[in-house]
Amino acid sequence: MPYPLETHYLMLMFVLDKSTLSKNFFITLSLLLGSMHDNTKIKFLLFNLA
Repeated sequence: MPYPLETHYLMLMFVLDKSTLSKNFFITLSLLLGSMHDNTKIKFLLFNLA
């Protein structure tokens, strides 16, 4: 991964903010990321969505 997790999360928030995705989806995703403890899974998820 060329960027740290925090950078990917900020990139993801920017992408969601600029898109037409619903706020409910973002809230659900945030809760999901917040509940995950495996950084590898989080990075993989963010890399695929961002």
